Amino acid sequence: ALEIPRKNAAWLAPVNLANASDPNETVAQKSGFDLTIVRVGIKAVAFRRSSTFTPSQVRLICKPKQAIDDPLGGKGITIYPEGFMKNDKLFYISRLGEKITVARKDMKGNTRWYDFGFYIPKGYLPVLVEFKRNALARIKPEISPSQVFEDLENAESGDNNNTEL
Repeated sequence: ALEIPRKNAAWLAPVNLANASDPNETVAQKSGFDLTIVRVGIKAVAFRRSSTFTPSQVRLICKPKQAIDDPLGGKGITIYPEGFMKNDKLFYISRLGEKITVARKDMKGNTRWYDFGFYIPKGYLPVLVEFKRNALARIKPEISPSQVFEDLENAESGDNNNTEL
């Protein structure tokens, strides 16, 4: 039910990222944390029973950078999303219980892509993303922000070299 790009799945958010609720304000930085954007494709099959979900159903598992060689072993921490990108300049801050409706027209092929934002403690990296407790996918290492939106355009055109997990 999840699709994660083989490359370019996670990157640090730009420092001057605008808040979608008030574009004149930037998204707050949190001391000791990095706002990290993680690209997650949710397949249509995940919405068979309902076309809605809440951010609380999306979880990121992170591990210390020194433990990244064994992403599936040991202990990790769970982080919930702060929100998601509305476009390449606006970040929408959502509540964990807020309902997000997925319209069929928003799907690119059989997948709805989201760029979720998570405040990850410094020294940690994302290794897994979980959706609705029944779908789990591995995340590859971070990329630079300059690579992101060029790759998003490729993903939307179907030329993204993604892997289904």
